[in-house]
Amino acid sequence: MFPGFLTRAEVVEAMLEYFDLTGPDDERRVVPVVEEAWRAREAELRAAEASATGPDDHARFEAAVADLARDTILVRPDFTCCSTCGHDEIGDERGPERRERGYAFFHRQDTERIPDGTLFLAFGAFGPWPEVDPGILARAYAEADTPDRAAARREAMDAWTTMTGQLVAGTLRRHGLDVAWSGSGEERVLVHLRDWRRPLPADPEVDGEPGGKPGGDTDGRRGLLGRVVRRGSR
Repeated sequence: MFPGFLTRAEVVEAMLEYFDLTGPDDERRVVPVVEEAWRAREAELRAAEASATGPDDHARFEAAVADLARDTILVRPDFTCCSTCGHDEIGDERGPERRERGYAFFHRQDTERIPDGTLFLAFGAFGPWPEVDPGILARAYAEADTPDRAAARREAMDAWTTMTGQLVAGTLRRHGLDVAWSGSGEERVLVHLRDWRRPLPADPEVDGEPGGKPGGDTDGRRGLLGRVVRRGSR
């Protein structure tokens, strides 16, 4: 809940699955617990916003993402279940013109570490980056399929990946985030978080329209119960 990517209904579903709760009354017992925690987090966010003197780490991250997009780096937060799936699926997120030359993402296991103050970002390259040594590129795109061409392509991809990491880490730092990175394309970028205030997401079917009753009930509980997707129904 703390990172701000799950709706209330999704938090309920996650709790049911995590604790393997399948009984007919389990959902009704979990919903009030989630709602109490949700209200507490909302109050915490309101208090933090009222006393804030500047942007939080989430706002800084979003600003960095916007800059990276202008630099043709695709960034996806809370993306897929793990690093392997993220690297495999990120190409599907590219635009129709496929202008993106690199990417970065953090996956859902990384999202779960945000309350601990750590955020890891994986990154990679689609290529090409014009800054790479022209000699390497010439060998990488040679017509003859030789061991030298294969080695040059690996060298070019390694260089593109490192350049992506440099741009990602540098942009995050420029926006005031505390970044730790070795400079190696084999290691992820680490952001040390101190003040993450991403707003909790609204769910219109639970919260209702502005000024209306949430979910058709005074506390939203009936609407929330109706929104939970139980296992086996997907």
